Amino acid sequence: MGRGHGHDLDDLDRDRPCAGSQSGVQAKEILQKKGSLGNKISGPNPGLAHSYVTVNGVRLHTVSTGRAAGKKLLLLIHGFPELWYSWRYQLQAFCDDFEVLAFDLRGYGDSDRPQGLEHYTMDKLVGDVVGLVKELGYKSACLMGHDWGGNIAWHVAAVHPEVVERLVICCSPHPSAYNENMDSDQRNRFWYMLLFQGPKVPELYFSHTDFAQLAAMFMHGGKMGMQRADAFTMDDLERAMSAPIRTPTLILWGDSDAFMGKQLLRGIEKHVVDVSVHMLHKCSHWAQQDRPMEVNAAVQEFLTEKAGVVTSIAAPVSEHAATTWH
Repeated sequence: MGRGHGHDLDDLDRDRPCAGSQSGVQAKEILQKKGSLGNKISGPNPGLAHSYVTVNGVRLHTVSTGRAAGKKLLLLIHGFPELWYSWRYQLQAFCDDFEVLAFDLRGYGDSDRPQGLEHYTMDKLVGDVVGLVKELGYKSACLMGHDWGGNIAWHVAAVHPEVVERLVICCSPHPSAYNENMDSDQRNRFWYMLLFQGPKVPELYFSHTDFAQLAAMFMHGGKMGMQRADAFTMDDLERAMSAPIRTPTLILWGDSDAFMGKQLLRGIEKHVVDVSVHMLHKCSHWAQQDRPMEVNAAVQEFLTEKAGVVTSIAAPVSEHAATTWH
């Protein structure tokens, strides 16, 4: 295992297919149609360090504000269909108190894309997170996961509790609570999983959401290796979730989430011993991008209060932004 070197986005191959594309559409063609060919990734946080870490034989693309000796590690795990860029509003928000690092999961973006679903089981994904923490020189870390990344974070906390100091889950139900609370409303929310199996749909979707930045990053990523979000076995799930999680946990949830209903939170206290739920009002599934200031404030308060770190919070949560219960 080893760390790689940073790269400049000007050096990326603009003629390779888009990540997430199942149709082989070239990113160059998409960008030409949108008139954004040649744009760099801009956005709220220029100057980030892009590097690579090889874990379990897979090279993972990482993005951080740089190494931070003496600080705790905050590791950000993106969801589907996202990349590290979904954490652009968080990477610098916590860097005064933590070494903050986001990465592309295997099969996504600029990380390696092993062929075959056997390379995307939950055990493999959990192993990548644990291995990344260790390779960065830490024994443990605070984890923050969104959507599918939240599912991975749940499993890391269950299987390797010694690695997780604090757990932040964004719009991702505990797997056992998910099964217990499945109803017709939630089944009707599954349309997006089917939607992204169609040709050209990912490109059309991202053309309407921060297209210039996302497309500039996607155009060197190749085809997404992880083509389904359920490539783990029931044995994985049952083994990981058989006992309550004892890691202090904050759950962030948008009450306007079109994909995950609030009912999935029912009974969460049975599965997580020390849990706070922070409901973001009028907030979508993409909470950390939709309401970054509120999310960052809630996370900062949780991490620093629990970990005993001196805070450097930039903005408070508005009185109408969230409701918390234990």
